[in-house]
Amino acid sequence: MEKVRYRFVYNRSGFLCVNGTALIQIEAYQDGKRKYFSTNIYIKPCQWDRAREEIRNHPNATGLNMMIYDARNKLEAMEIELWRNGNEVRLDRLVDLARQRGYCKSECRNSDVTVSTLMNRYIDTSLNRPSTKSNKMTTLKLLDEFRPNLHISEINIPFIKGFEKWMKDRGCAINTIAKHLTHLKTFLNSAENQGVMAHGQNPFNSIKITHDSYHSSYLSPAELELLEQYSRCMHRRPLDNEAKCLDAFLFCCYTGMRYSDFIRLSSANFDLRSKESWLSYKSVKTGIDVKIPLGLMFEGKGLELIERYGDDLLEFFNLPSNAVTDRVLKKAYHKAGLEKHISFHSSRHTNATILLYKGVSVTTVQKLLGHKNIRTTMRYCAVMDMTIVRELKKFSN
Repeated sequence: MEKVRYRFVYNRSGFLCVNGTALIQIEAYQDGKRKYFSTNIYIKPCQWDRAREEIRNHPNATGLNMMIYDARNKLEAMEIELWRNGNEVRLDRLVDLARQRGYCKSECRNSDVTVSTLMNRYIDTSLNRPSTKSNKMTTLKLLDEFRPNLHISEINIPFIKGFEKWMKDRGCAINTIAKHLTHLKTFLNSAENQGVMAHGQNPFNSIKITHDSYHSSYLSPAELELLEQYSRCMHRRPLDNEAKCLDAFLFCCYTGMRYSDFIRLSSANFDLRSKESWLSYKSVKTGIDVKIPLGLMFEGKGLELIERYGDDLLEFFNLPSNAVTDRVLKKAYHKAGLEKHISFHSSRHTNATILLYKGVSVTTVQKLLGHKNIRTTMRYCAVMDMTIVRELKKFSN
């Protein structure tokens, strides 16, 4: 087991207190694991030298630097004490000894400030994408509705259980509830690390968030053909919003694109001069560059849609909001004779499922979908009944 290594970390979670300061912590690293100890020293961002890991531009910089160095020296002294007593030096033992000695304990600050104020600031200062911030704001709105003027000291296990039941009674799905509880957990972890919540008072230390098993909705080849037939019927009359939304859905079935990537497309994303007719874009969600040969995907049906809209490509990519598009598509599905509950994102599941059914390798599908991790791709790999029959027939032969 390697020796524990220490370094100073400032504002680890990006959370600022009411007075604009953040906590300096000591990171203890050993064998790929990390533990964080509070120095109980709060400074403003402009007063921390990240490269040198020391305080600067502060009237008491010298004294405060001596205090954080002294806190680190105490941890190293406890490490030596464990070694001298014949104990294996592990991070968990170092944490237990630090708590027994009362070293590096966090102070509870801003306990008189409402959770709404703290969480608003936490969301604003985070580095999350706008969509993630919007989701977290939804969690905050639910909290405000469930318990107005909530203080962080009031958040305990009974509160979490009550909030969970309240969401369930409102008809929220299990995974929706899990999403909001995860947002709250992340906020409380940040508050605890910054000393806003007393150390050890985070109720999620004793609560396991329950998730439902992941079920991806997708269309079978026969169901996809049914939608294609309905789309061709719609093109016999002047195009309207329903026809455009359905064509966009089908295009994403052929390409595996997300809604967020589709609405950002322009003619610059297409190279139709080559035989494969490439579509290139950078994923909004992952930042990965994706290249799709439209001429080789689903018999070139995606390329046919692009050619059909011709000079009106920008209008094709100009969809209503995701929620409105889903409502429009729901009516189109019903008219086409589909009773299955699917959304626009089901096009992505459909793309992956059918490609895998046709024998395309998982790694190729991963590349086409722009996934960083192949385990994410595996979530889309539903086994259709048709696949089971085909494989068993091979075995019988």
